Amino acid sequence: MRKSKSGFTLVELLIVVVIIVILAAITIVVYRGAQGRARDAQRVTDITNIMKALSTYYGDNSVYPPTSATPIGSCTGLGTGYSYSFATDLTWLKPLVDGNYIDRAPTAPNSSCTSWYRYLNPPANSYNCPTMTKPYYVITVSGGEGNPPANSRTFTPCAGSTVTWTASSSIWVFNSDDLT
Repeated sequence: MRKSKSGFTLVELLIVVVIIVILAAITIVVYRGAQGRARDAQRVTDITNIMKALSTYYGDNSVYPPTSATPIGSCTGLGTGYSYSFATDLTWLKPLVDGNYIDRAPTAPNSSCTSWYRYLNPPANSYNCPTMTKPYYVITVSGGEGNPPANSRTFTPCAGSTVTWTASSSIWVFNSDDLT
């Protein structure tokens, strides 16, 4: 007479383990994608609030807040050649916070040498744009993880300009709307 053995064979156990590993991998990928979308949503909210605050500040003061060349910690090459302010140095956000134009000084999610908010307020006729007389600003956001927002676009201040800020999926570019 034969004994009845109950249990799983090695092949059955291997199949179950493989299925569990596949499900875990899918879950991790989906979770990381959701985290990236959440960080991008925070970036969009921050920049929208900053742009509204800058517009109101300009309406009240007829100038945009000044910039400095202060880099983020050890990221000294990020501002070379331009007078930029980063959200972490608070030089351009301080007037917005102090004047109650914005509640707090936001910093980019995962703020680092590859993820930051950068603000530029050049003189109106800079970059070979002698006919541009109105002040303007450019905000660049680095570290975007998905599709850039619709209002992120490559920006050249005027025809014949010596500079262009190029928008991509990882670098978003925003500027003051009315440049004429």
